[in-house]
Amino acid sequence: MAGRSLFQVFPRIRRVQLHVGLSLVFVPLVMLTGAAVALVSYQRTSHLLLGTNRQLIAAIAAEATARMETRLNIQQTERNIASLALFSRADSLAARLRLLPQMKAVVDVTPAINAYYVGYANGDRILLRRLQDDSERQFFQATPDTSYVVQSLERTPAGPVSRRLLFDRQLRLLLNAAAPQWASYDPRTRSWYRQAIAMAWPIVTDVYTFATSGQSGLTVAQRTPDRRAVVGADLRVSTISDILWNLRRSLSQTPSARLALVDGRGRVLALDGVGLGGGGAKSTSPPLLQRAGVPVFAQAGAVVPKLIADLPPSAAVADRQLRIDGRDWIVAVGRAQRFERLQSYLVVAVPSDELLQDARSLGRDSILSTLAVVALITPIVWLLARRITRALRKLGHEAEAVRSFRFDGSVTVRSMVREVDDLAIAIDAMKDTIRHFLAVNAVIAAEPDVDRLMETILAESISAAHARGGALFLTGDGDRRLEPAVVMGPELKPLQTPLTALPTAGVVKLMGHRLDSSEVLHGTLTSEGTPMERKLAYALELEGAPYLALPLASRERNLLGLLLLWFDAPPEPARVAFIEAFSGNAAIALETRDLIASQKALFQAFIELIADAVDAKSPYTGGHCQRVPELTKMLAEAACEAKEGVFTDFSLTPERWEAVHVAAWLHDCGKVITPEYVVDKATKLETIYDRIHEVRTRFEVLKRDAHIRYYQDRLAGGDPSQLAERLEQEWAELDADFAFVAACNEGGEFLSPEHIERLQGIGARTWTRTLDDRLGTSQEERRRMERQPAAPLPVLEPLLADRPDHRLERHHSDRLGPDNPWGFTLQPTEWLYDRGELHNLSISRGTLTPEERYKINEHIVHTIRMLSALPFPRHLRDVPELAGGHHETLVGTGYPKGLRKDQMSEVARMMAIADIFEALTSSDRPYKQAKTLSQALKIMAFMKRDQHIDPDLFALFVSSGVYRRYAERFLQPDQIDAVDEAALLAT
Repeated sequence: MAGRSLFQVFPRIRRVQLHVGLSLVFVPLVMLTGAAVALVSYQRTSHLLLGTNRQLIAAIAAEATARMETRLNIQQTERNIASLALFSRADSLAARLRLLPQMKAVVDVTPAINAYYVGYANGDRILLRRLQDDSERQFFQATPDTSYVVQSLERTPAGPVSRRLLFDRQLRLLLNAAAPQWASYDPRTRSWYRQAIAMAWPIVTDVYTFATSGQSGLTVAQRTPDRRAVVGADLRVSTISDILWNLRRSLSQTPSARLALVDGRGRVLALDGVGLGGGGAKSTSPPLLQRAGVPVFAQAGAVVPKLIADLPPSAAVADRQLRIDGRDWIVAVGRAQRFERLQSYLVVAVPSDELLQDARSLGRDSILSTLAVVALITPIVWLLARRITRALRKLGHEAEAVRSFRFDGSVTVRSMVREVDDLAIAIDAMKDTIRHFLAVNAVIAAEPDVDRLMETILAESISAAHARGGALFLTGDGDRRLEPAVVMGPELKPLQTPLTALPTAGVVKLMGHRLDSSEVLHGTLTSEGTPMERKLAYALELEGAPYLALPLASRERNLLGLLLLWFDAPPEPARVAFIEAFSGNAAIALETRDLIASQKALFQAFIELIADAVDAKSPYTGGHCQRVPELTKMLAEAACEAKEGVFTDFSLTPERWEAVHVAAWLHDCGKVITPEYVVDKATKLETIYDRIHEVRTRFEVLKRDAHIRYYQDRLAGGDPSQLAERLEQEWAELDADFAFVAACNEGGEFLSPEHIERLQGIGARTWTRTLDDRLGTSQEERRRMERQPAAPLPVLEPLLADRPDHRLERHHSDRLGPDNPWGFTLQPTEWLYDRGELHNLSISRGTLTPEERYKINEHIVHTIRMLSALPFPRHLRDVPELAGGHHETLVGTGYPKGLRKDQMSEVARMMAIADIFEALTSSDRPYKQAKTLSQALKIMAFMKRDQHIDPDLFALFVSSGVYRRYAERFLQPDQIDAVDEAALLAT
């Protein structure tokens, strides 16, 4: 029995079904459910207690408000203030002391108010204060039997007189002394006075620090009916501390809880048992809660303003949980007493462990009970589960291997559980299938050649299906037919069979719904079958052979081809399913390759379209964008073929060749925005038309004017012979001047300073304009003309002029700052165009102004900007650099970036040589005669000497014969002359 498994010894042993074993595994789940119930119970209880806490805090806030309303009794205070209005007519201290018993009576009936006072419109004041304790007696320097203090201030012609009067309980005078420390007090400057004097009803101030006692509080005040005085009462908010202390004592279950009363900005009005502003301490305003000296509020106070801001109008309480000094706290805020405009808020901080003590006790008991049950049942469940899950663990390792793409080895797991045993067999089959599937896909994905790709697809399909042979059909003839691409027989050998094309319409009709689902069509190749079966059986000589036909469809479910496999015997369903899955990947591979080829063809057509558009735009550059790529590639091929010298190690990958191709074709794409009338400018005054005709008309006007003067002078009795001689002389002078202007316009010869001086003299002559020159013009031209006011008609104008409206402004987007993202150093001219007549006619060489020459040079700027904006793939990302460097030099004197040799790639320097040589030898530019080979190469030799082109590349260009091979293809026969290569290389 050694080496034999239990199933080999007892082949008919009964296996346990999986659901029996799983029922035992569910026991721990039941235990976990108990624990979860305990946890949920704890959470629900906690939630209930937290909700109860919110209700408790809301009730505390309401209770605090009720007690404050009773204790403070603001309404009674306002009635008392109204009863003291008679003080307004007491205009001396004596008169006011006579009314003092009435003020004492209102002080005694309002325990929360310890001071009433009257401020007069003339700056006088009288205040009666009831002393509460010895600390206040000490503060006011009073004797032990003093019960009341009167502070009096009278303003006399000699100055303010301030006194301190002490009274006992029966209001008997104990002391009348001067109090100069209060002489500077002026009630009219105080907030309570200013607010009350402006209102006809009682007012309540914000919390502030009392000037006399230094305690915090607020003032209730009202002006007297005659507006001669304001009566006020000081309410110390520290009296609320007693209320908060009593409320805190009522929270017996949470002895660590703390209470505070704050305003809307989180400033403390009162603490539980601790008053603010006592003891004569001076402060400008109540402190913030975090600075009140209570440890828990030192950290929790910062969140109170946020809780107040987040407190909805409909909600009674807003709370937040905080971690303070290693302990969890619940900080809650609720609305409390409102003092006129001042809304107060009750802040309650409660430790979570005290609040949730009962919930935690209940949760702890539930968890302990659950753990006891789990501890009792775990050994039993563990023993049972270990035997059942041993095989599952092994299968888990196999599944992990599959997840990690490790498909080596077979699955040898066996189990008493039937389902587990079946799973092991299925996993083993799955590993084999995936291994084969990935191997086939890897082979297909790695094949770049389309023809070999089709052979690989068919060979792998035949091998995977264990087929006798197969054929791959692809759509052709405008998708009307399926053409046989590859046919293979046994041992994957190509078959030379007379297979003909199948009509696509017939195949689609035969496939039916299978085209949408990639479902396989199976049957038998026989002369009695469908037309397709009969045709294939005859061509392949396979009468009675089973076959599978799988449609290869694109993502849009368009038919791409057909995979046909034939067998000696019908294939197993598993093999059929594998081939169905594989055919989908094969179709995707074909579609992807076709899509890539189509996109490349489209891209190539697009760049050729742009190049053709640039060439077709002007006859002066016709064919340039097509010939430069050819010459660039010829020079690059020569560099790749070099066996010695500088370019021995130079080579280009296929991707790099593609970048060279694209850059060469698009090297002048920026010329699409260069106006034709600038590129084709044949004369100096030419724009869209030649303005020499306007100048000629002005000369004609001058000649007509001379003719008219001749007849006018004859009518006036002048000598006809003298007048005729003068007319002839004027005409001759005008003809000569115009001939000179016309010659200057042609731009064929160098214009000397003397010629320019003569032009300016001719231009200074005047002619008479009688028509408004702004009529019929465009809006843009009228805007330029408005730079100077219109002269009244008729007006004398110079024969040739440089007017302000001749200058076209450059748009801000055309200006290139030193920090431009492309690194351009080419500086634009001030004006976009200057069409001044003298400015153009005075060009010393050629026909272009500096503005027009910049516009032509600017094409390379736009070439780089346009190409840089395109989302090129990675291997084409340096196309802008390759295309944009053919106007640079090796020493930084080129444009648009002023690059040097080490800043340019070899290909960019090759393109510069190609661009120059093509321009010199081009025969389709009517403004110049094409150079011969020797002339062009001689010019380029001088450019090499001046470091305008790469000497090494020029030597390669000459020595490799690239220039001559190019000439034989593109130059006229009369341009191909003898070239002294040795002399060129020696220069």
